[in-house]
Amino acid sequence: METDLVLATRIELIEDEVCRRGTRLNDRIHDVERALGRLADGAHDALCSGGPPGIDVRTVRLLDLFEEVVGDIDAESIRREADELANMKALADATHRELTGYPSATPAAVRPRVLARVA
Repeated sequence: METDLVLATRIELIEDEVCRRGTRLNDRIHDVERALGRLADGAHDALCSGGPPGIDVRTVRLLDLFEEVVGDIDAESIRREADELANMKALADATHRELTGYPSATPAAVRPRVLARVA
């Protein structure tokens, strides 16, 4: 069995990594959001702009835009990052539970007593 100090240190390291990866994942999903905005704006332009092109030409424009935007999004990589983040959170929670007997969502009032015990 590991000491409380080792477990507390491990929790802190895991939580730091969770924050770092969470920030990176947040940036990536905002990139997806911006890409979807480009798609929505482009779809509107392709379909609703007046002028001579028929629906066949506008359809091709829309599909080209769709392929371009979707091609810029590596959904599998983003999904993998989200899964890894979820696994890290579960590891932090399990380690916290091993140290304290409580999940990491323990109310703040309990945490100081737990950390004081470790110090």
